Amino acid sequence: MSIGNVNGAGMNPYPCTNSRRKAAGKGSFSADMQKTAKERDTEEKSRLSPWKGDMVVSQPPSYFGFIYDHSLSSKSKEEMTMDEYKQWFMNEMSGMPVSGWYRSTCVGGALTITEECFERMKSEPEWEKTVLGMVRKMYSCTGIMGSRMIGYQVIGRHPNSATAKGYP
Repeated sequence: MSIGNVNGAGMNPYPCTNSRRKAAGKGSFSADMQKTAKERDTEEKSRLSPWKGDMVVSQPPSYFGFIYDHSLSSKSKEEMTMDEYKQWFMNEMSGMPVSGWYRSTCVGGALTITEECFERMKSEPEWEKTVLGMVRKMYSCTGIMGSRMIGYQVIGRHPNSATAKGYP
């Protein structure tokens, strides 16, 4: 077999061209990095806060991936922004024990704490204590073994606006 019998099947007929690749000129890397940094800053500023609006915690609660900013522990609640206050509140909830019964029987649902509730809690320590008590009571409940439920609870600005629904 001689080299003349090879017909080039399966080979790229244009081996030295790549239209997507551009040659790097002087300063292009630096310019690209500056452009990327500006785009990232613009994106971060335009992104909404993760704490904006009502807080919804899936049930049974899982705080996997929640990172608490420990600098908040040195601030008074009056000094905190609403986002910081919500993060502080989430930290308080994540430290509450959840009964084994609740974890094993609650197969879905959500706890929703409204924006209005947070505004009132931030300014009224008694309401904050009441809401924390509601959450603690929900997490510590026990019942008949073997039952399954989906629970939804919404806590609003007033005690009569707090609703709890359990669906077996």
